[in-house]
Order: sequence, then structure tokens, then C-alpha cells
Amino acid sequence: MFDELASKKKWTHVQKNGSKAIKDQSLNNSYWDQINHSPKAAVDILVTPTVLKMDRASCDHLLKAILEEKKDEDYKQNVI
Repeated sequence: MFDELASKKKWTHVQKNGSKAIKDQSLNNSYWDQINHSPKAAVDILVTPTVLKMDRASCDHLLKAILEEKKDEDYKQNVI
């Protein structure tokens, strides 16, 4: 019960930061492992629409950054 409440509290005030997520990869993997082995009801409690919205925004931001980087690489290859 405490873990569930702690997770809820953590996700209510989270700010997605891609660079920090990369540094905390082992912690992220352990969270995914816990979610993968949790019953559906527990996952539904933890993964709220707000969390999904934040994840979508984070993925969109990462995709945009990757596409911009790719565009810059292609431009540099064409100029040289």
C-alpha cells in the first residue's frame, strides 16, 4: 500500500526530463520491470491519463529533437 501511494505522489509532481531519464536508466528499467509484473488493476491505478499525456508529450519532444538532428546532419552532408 505504501509503495502504491508513494508512486502516486511521485507521478503527481514529475517533470519529464529526457537527459535525466537517460542518466537514471537502471532506475527506469526497474520501474518497467515492476509495472510488467503488476496486475492490470494496479497498472491502471498508476498509469493515469495525466501520466499518458506527459509520456506522449515527452515522446513527441524526443521525436522532434531526433528529426531536427537528422535534418541538420542531412544539411551538413549536402553542403560539404
